[in-house]
Amino acid sequence: MEVAQFVLDTQLLPGGRMPLRVFEPRYLRMVADAMAGRRPFGICMPDPKAEPDTPARLCPLGTLVEVVDFSSLKDGRLGIIVEGRQRYHILSSEQEEDKLHVAQVELLPNWPAAPLPTGAEPLRDLLSQVFGEHPELAELYPAPRFDDAAWLSARWLELLPLSGPERQGLIGGQDCQQALRFLCDQLRASSS
Repeated sequence: MEVAQFVLDTQLLPGGRMPLRVFEPRYLRMVADAMAGRRPFGICMPDPKAEPDTPARLCPLGTLVEVVDFSSLKDGRLGIIVEGRQRYHILSSEQEEDKLHVAQVELLPNWPAAPLPTGAEPLRDLLSQVFGEHPELAELYPAPRFDDAAWLSARWLELLPLSGPERQGLIGGQDCQQALRFLCDQLRASSS
């Protein structure tokens, strides 16, 4: 499957929502192609060890996204809200003439929903508090699933300031268990 790549310093995961300001011609073309059904796009992180603006710049895991809302912003730029749909692994990539990254990808199964295990409640409570303190974030999620360990772990991985390689190691698992253990360990370490 060929997927255009929106390269960001953060990662969106399935079920996540993110507002984006689109103004570069390559990304305007990418969004137009996706909305016309010509080619989907996904979000992936840059590999900090690779040369900028080269095909090797992409971390291997990304998320296929769908535009769920759009508007024209006051500065004339395009504002879109995307929702993560499906994880993928990049098999190969190239750059088109305007430097848009395009990759051949293999779709990966999304993390299955899972009950929140005993001991992980502080993660749920803290994320609920973050949503309460940041209404712009809460607006993106009219029906948050704080008791779903997979959904909760994914939202934390989107919010935490992790490098591409750190995040990639946590989002590559078949389920959320490794990420959830990491998050619980981080919370315990910050509380002590």
